[in-house]
Amino acid sequence: MLPLHFGTRLHQSQIGVLYAATSVLVVVAGAVAARWRPRRVMLGSTVPVAVGFAVAGASSAVPLWIAALAVAGVGIGLANTGATGILLDAVPAQRIVTAMVLWSQIGILGYLVAPLLGGPTADAFGYGAVAAVVALTAAALAVMLSRPGRA
Repeated sequence: MLPLHFGTRLHQSQIGVLYAATSVLVVVAGAVAARWRPRRVMLGSTVPVAVGFAVAGASSAVPLWIAALAVAGVGIGLANTGATGILLDAVPAQRIVTAMVLWSQIGILGYLVAPLLGGPTADAFGYGAVAAVVALTAAALAVMLSRPGRA
């Protein structure tokens, strides 16, 4: 959805550069996050991901898009590292392959369901509604992660 939104003001090559720069921030944030506890990293990732995507979608100014994707990229890097750490802490080594296969299947399901829900939601209610869905999902994750656990 965001690339279509960005396409209103940017050429395809510019969108590619924007996403490539965001990927660099994902890598750096993920590497830094490896020093912290996975559950806290995951919890901390919810705000920048939700805020970054919401601002990127709700604004129409290229400088805001750049800043918003920078914020989201940091959150994504934190989330990737935190999620991996939580998985490694929760599953015994002999079951890790099964757990990762299941994780991949759930992730693929998310990629399939998201456009089916996001597209009609954005069409009917505007991008703000999609941002609200992201915020609600982040809040649900924050509640789940705030409960005591092993990670």
